Amino acid sequence: MCGICGVHRFGEAPIQKDMVSLLILNNQNRGLEAAGVALQQADGEVAIYKNNVTPFEFVASKEYNNFMDEYLKDDTVTVLGHTRKATKGTPRVIGNNHPMFAGKTAVVHNGQIHNDDWAFKEWNLERKAETDSDIIRAVLDEHGFNRKAINMLSRLNGGAAFAAISPKHPGKLLLARSGNPIETMGTDNWFIFSSERGPLYKAIRPYRRVYGILMREMMPINYYMIGMEDHTAWLFGDKPKEQVRDWSSDWLEWHQEMRIATDSWTPASYTCHAQFHGNRVKFYDDRPVDVVQCPNEKCKAYMSVTPAMLKDLKNYTCRACGADLG
Repeated sequence: MCGICGVHRFGEAPIQKDMVSLLILNNQNRGLEAAGVALQQADGEVAIYKNNVTPFEFVASKEYNNFMDEYLKDDTVTVLGHTRKATKGTPRVIGNNHPMFAGKTAVVHNGQIHNDDWAFKEWNLERKAETDSDIIRAVLDEHGFNRKAINMLSRLNGGAAFAAISPKHPGKLLLARSGNPIETMGTDNWFIFSSERGPLYKAIRPYRRVYGILMREMMPINYYMIGMEDHTAWLFGDKPKEQVRDWSSDWLEWHQEMRIATDSWTPASYTCHAQFHGNRVKFYDDRPVDVVQCPNEKCKAYMSVTPAMLKDLKNYTCRACGADLG
């Protein structure tokens, strides 16, 4: 079980870093062992950053914020995010974490494939990682974003929800699920998806500084929501079928059935919320999740913070000793 999420830009407003960070952070109950992000620019270029740390530590890290500041641009088309609960392939090997990427297709996957070893051998594909998810990457690398690839993936056994982008398909987003959940939201500018609905609400309500106080926006925009239909695959194009760039246009190039076989296995029970607090102790030593540590060697105090504060710590001081947190 993992968490997948992402934002695909359809309108003129650029994708915001806060949106991506909140999507990743609020999917962490689905996986604490690693996190990652993939961005695609208008020219098709794909950039990847991932690490084997908790999602909170991931979005709070200097490396993530430097990566986003460098690659998240006004013309960025798509951002994918992932939080990992490892099944096959140790998260200590960065290549096993998501997005899966070997130069052609970036894939984030939630679920478990049970016949990936058979599929690699049967279809004569090259494995690039230990994970079962790598078979999805390999099929899409070989065949692209088309119906043949989806038909091949339907021969897998297990369950999957995945999203994919590729330099070979600039501006296109492939989204599919069979057995595992995907919730979707549409606004005037963005198509947003997540393994759970809660992160979608939070992604469009970022923190803003109001009179010197960090506050959260209430619903400032119209939005539309629906759970993605099970056993389906959607390919969003880089332009609408009608020559109108707004939410009412038909951006779907095609959609079709993708039904991964489930007759020889028992789907996992989704008890991630019940297990999350127990799992959190393992990764955070039972401290509150949203914490920073004072850099003063004589202090080292821990303080709770809001996710929005993480990007602006230079304006905050330690409550215990007054040291600058930035």
